[in-house]
Amino acid sequence: MKKLLLMMAAAILMFTAEAQTAKKKPTQSAKAKKTTATTKAKLAKEKAEQERLEKEKLEQERIAAEQAAEEARVAREREEAARIERERIEKERIEKERIEKERQEAERRERERIENERRERIEKGRDELNRKVGLDDNQGQQVKAINQEFHAKAKAIRENSALDEEKRKDELADLNEERLDRIKETVGGSKSKKLEKERKAYRLTQKEDTDEEWLDDIEGYKKSKKKKG
Repeated sequence: MKKLLLMMAAAILMFTAEAQTAKKKPTQSAKAKKTTATTKAKLAKEKAEQERLEKEKLEQERIAAEQAAEEARVAREREEAARIERERIEKERIEKERIEKERQEAERRERERIENERRERIEKGRDELNRKVGLDDNQGQQVKAINQEFHAKAKAIRENSALDEEKRKDELADLNEERLDRIKETVGGSKSKKLEKERKAYRLTQKEDTDEEWLDDIEGYKKSKKKKG
């Protein structure tokens, strides 16, 4: 009987232990499930955050790329505008130079035309003087050559800054006497006197022949100097 009671007690204890173990297992499984769910949620949250950060980074990179592209476009447009402006300025400069050269060339041609016309009038006047006093063509050419020679010498004297006014006129007066002697030897005394008389009369109304200005400057100089002396 005692043995039976002991067996029954052992069975009850075993049953109780198994019941308690059965109760504990579901609790532990629930905790494990809860832990797993929390971990998954955390991982999902971290993944979502990483994706958000990656998207944000990509968006910032896109914006930066667009800004860089816009700045590059603006820089290109600015450089193109500057290039066009430089070309405009250069074309304007070239055009101004062309116009200025044409103006200067036109002025040069006009001065040349006026000078040629003046020289033609002078030559015509000299030829008329020569014919008026009865010089033939050969004598006329010789007289022209003599006058050209002495006009050149007179110019050198007038441009000599080392000479004072009186000395300059003395040398010019002597030079003119030499000129008259050369003409007298070429065309004779009568024609040379007549030629000089006609030349002086012509100079009263015609001053274009600037080569003879030195003769005007010494007109009567020797006579007035002798009177003063």
